[in-house]
Amino acid sequence: MELTGKVVLITGGAVRIGRGLVEDLVRLGCRVAFTYHRSRVEAEELARRLGAETGQDVLALSYDARRVQEAPALVERLCAHWGRIDVLVLNAARFYRTPWDALSEAQWDELLEINLKGPFFLAQAAARQMRLQEPDPNGIRGKIVAISDVAAELVWRSYLPYQISKAGLNLMVRVLARNLAPSITVNAVALSTILPEPGRSVSPEAFAQDIPLGRPGRIEEVAHAVRFLLENDFVTGHVLHLDGGRMLR
Repeated sequence: MELTGKVVLITGGAVRIGRGLVEDLVRLGCRVAFTYHRSRVEAEELARRLGAETGQDVLALSYDARRVQEAPALVERLCAHWGRIDVLVLNAARFYRTPWDALSEAQWDELLEINLKGPFFLAQAAARQMRLQEPDPNGIRGKIVAISDVAAELVWRSYLPYQISKAGLNLMVRVLARNLAPSITVNAVALSTILPEPGRSVSPEAFAQDIPLGRPGRIEEVAHAVRFLLENDFVTGHVLHLDGGRMLR
């Protein structure tokens, strides 16, 4: 897929990794909208700055991933502005410790709703629109990329619902890829250590202790991985590990 001019929706794009993805794709010439939930100030500042730097229209849209009934309206809003949706990047997620013996139903529901249920219904709404669009010269009508985690394949003591949500996300990617082929590709990037948990201070040495390459990943490396999956039309149903070798252990 040639990315210049493509219409892109990124969830959770105001801060951290999502912010880096927004910046990268705007600077590649994409028409980008991104969602935020609790980061309104950061979202509006990002949209203003990128718009001023590039002269492009960058949309910051308030959206709660738990309100899945609003997913079709979000896609419709994007199409009303730009006429289509070419790319969906499912980045929004929650991550925090949940020791199994103190895990509450509310925590379970929140993590599964934001990290798995919400992404599915937004992907469903986006794919319905993509299927109505004219394909590009390679027969592609749209692309979906989910940001996952190597935690889906590991065993940790205190992150059970988070890990289950990411394992479900990986399976969702494969099922959607099979159902939406050949005109829509669906892939994921599974991350290892990139940024510390929000509010947590960790030394560089401790932060990278489980990474064979000896350092955390960089946000620009996540952006490069997402870009690869968007530009390559012969990859679907794949979970790309961006983990510095973490899964070797």
